[in-house]
Amino acid sequence: MKLIRDIRAAGKFHRAAKSMQAGDYSAVLDRLDGFQAQPYFLAKAELFRAMARHRQDRFAEAVHHYDNFLTNHLAHMPPKDRVYVEEYANFFRSRAQARIDPSTPLYSSLAELRVLAENAPFLTRAEFTFDDSAEADLTGKT
Repeated sequence: MKLIRDIRAAGKFHRAAKSMQAGDYSAVLDRLDGFQAQPYFLAKAELFRAMARHRQDRFAEAVHHYDNFLTNHLAHMPPKDRVYVEEYANFFRSRAQARIDPSTPLYSSLAELRVLAENAPFLTRAEFTFDDSAEADLTGKT
């Protein structure tokens, strides 16, 4: 029974990931509403919630989800993923917070995030993506 539950959870997360790639952030949040899974998938789901809220310009909610991910879920990520997703969450959390309070100092740099992305596992990079315009698109700053 646990195996079936885990397979269903993985499928539900995969559908949320497809919605994220398609830019359908409301669908991401709908698919992850009440999501129950192993701690690893719960961690990734919380970071997806943060990303979706951020991309919907709901910055206070995004900051809440980034903080929750960093405080309560980061430890459930595999060590090979952890460095990158921690940097990713901190990087984008600071950009969301800067949209609320422009005096917020920005965490790290896009160049540093790129370096860590190069060393992250392929699947992790594919799920937690960014491009060269991430800085300007998400903060309004260049």
